Parts: sequence; C-alpha cells; structure tokens
Amino acid sequence: MRIIKYILVVLTTFVCSAQEHPPVMAYNPENYGAQNQNWSISQTTDQIMYFANNSGLLEYDGMNWNNYPVPDNSIVRSVKAVGNQIYTGSYMDFGVWERNSKGILEYTSLVQKLGIELSDDEQFWDIIKLDDWLIFQSLSRIYLVNEQAKESTFIESDYVISNIFEVEGVLFFNQLSKGLYKIIDGNVELVSDDPRLKSDNIAGLIEHNDQLVIMTASNGFYFLNNKKLTPWKIDPKVNLNALTIYSATKLKDNSIVIGTVSNGIYHLSPQGTLKYDLNFEKGLSNNTVLSVYEDYQNNVWLGLDIGISHINLSSQF
Repeated sequence: MRIIKYILVVLTTFVCSAQEHPPVMAYNPENYGAQNQNWSISQTTDQIMYFANNSGLLEYDGMNWNNYPVPDNSIVRSVKAVGNQIYTGSYMDFGVWERNSKGILEYTSLVQKLGIELSDDEQFWDIIKLDDWLIFQSLSRIYLVNEQAKESTFIESDYVISNIFEVEGVLFFNQLSKGLYKIIDGNVELVSDDPRLKSDNIAGLIEHNDQLVIMTASNGFYFLNNKKLTPWKIDPKVNLNALTIYSATKLKDNSIVIGTVSNGIYHLSPQGTLKYDLNFEKGLSNNTVLSVYEDYQNNVWLGLDIGISHINLSSQF
C-alpha cells in the first residue's frame, strides 16, 4: 500500500509539473522541408500559415508543407498576409503572392511592377499594412507603397533602422544611436532620444494600459509618458539584465510573449507576472526566437533560429 501511495504521489507531481505550461508542438527542418531559420510569420483569412524562411515562402495548411522560393532564391526575411494575399520581403525585392487557377501561389515583384529604385544591398525585414499603404522596412529605408493608386515613396535614414512598429494606427521606427521616431502625415517626428533607447535596439513596442510600452533588447522595459521613460518592473523571475530580447508581441488577452536569443520565450500576464517560460528542454525546437505570432485560434507560433514551434494556448491541458 505504501508503494502504491508513493507511486501516486510521484505521478501526481509529474502531471502537475507537466501542466505548468501549455502543449508545445515542434517542427524541425526535416518536417517542413526547408532551411533552419524562420524570420517572420503571418496567416491568411483562410487560416493558412506562412513563414519567411531562408529557403523562401513556407506554407502550412495544417496537413502539408509547401515551399515557394522567390525568383532569385534569396532569403525571405518578412511576410505579411492581407486577406488571402501574401506579401514578402527579401534581398533587393518585395512583392505579393496570389493563387493561380491551379491553386498554386505565383509571385509578382512590386519593385518591378511600380518601377521602384532601391538602394544597394537592401533586405526587407518587416512589412506593415496601415490604411491604404503597405510599409516595407529595410535597414536604411522605409518604403510606403499604395498598390491600388500605384504610388510609392520612401523615408531614408543615415542610421540603421532596426525595427518598425504599428501602434493604434501610428507608425513608429527605431534608429540605432538616435532613438524612437514616428511618422505622422508623412513627416518624421522624434518620440524619444533617451540614452537608454539610443544605446540599444527596441525589440517591441505596444500599447498597454493606455500607455506606450517600449521593450528594449537588453536595457529593460519602459512606459513612455510625456517623452519620459519610467521603468516597468515586471516579475523578478524574468531577469531582463541577463536576457537579450529579439521579438515580442501582445496577445489578444493583453498578455505578452517575449522571444529571446538563446533563452526561449517568457509569457507574461497583463500585470507583468510570469505565467511560464519555454525553452528547448520544455519542448521548443530551439532557444533563439526570431518571431512570435498569434493565430486566429489564439495559439502562438514561434519562428526559430532552427525550426518552428506551436504553443497550443486553447488546450484545456
């Protein structure tokens, strides 16, 4: 009887431990038939997943994987689904994918179609849809493209543009060594040149509790009020001083998922307390998280340095 009780205690402890985080599904390059790195993630309204992969545009319909290389076979760095159209950014090009009569995706370069002259060696790291405009970001320029009106313009920077963000209909971007800026009616305005922003990359920018939250890569998280930064002291179990944040997103329930370099992810409640953390030992394909995306089912996909992981937040278990 004592042995049976001991076994039950051990099993109960194991089950409780296993339920501390939601189920995780890991996909490695052998599963999806493309290269290791997945830089960006998006989903069409027909709920097909797309990943910006080193091999091209990677597609997953829940059963089958397909890979669509761009014309020059370069790395696809960014993907953005708008309805059932899929936009991608790659080396010296960005464009749109649409299905032909056979259901196969075909690519049209918007750079060629609209006669856009690019700078040397540009790669396009992010895509945002804002009103009638598509925004494509390289490290030196932000291109604003109105596909319907066949118009395009760009904003150029002498400093590296590390990221762009859309918050409540406003476009923000981070210039290394300069600070945080926003674009209003086509004009660039300084938001903050606080030294903590100038010396670090901004990995995430969200609206939280009616305030703008700036998540730096290694200098902590801050609320921005009247151009002044106030530290957001999140759960001390998440040691931001020991982490490098690469990606972050706010989920529909107002919780936050932050992806790190070499330390997996941390899922925070809206109050900043740690819900759970995930890494390779807990089921991720890899510990470096290049992108975080919430799908229509409110589950989370991670684009990793090696592979893809799916976190089933809708599971009861």
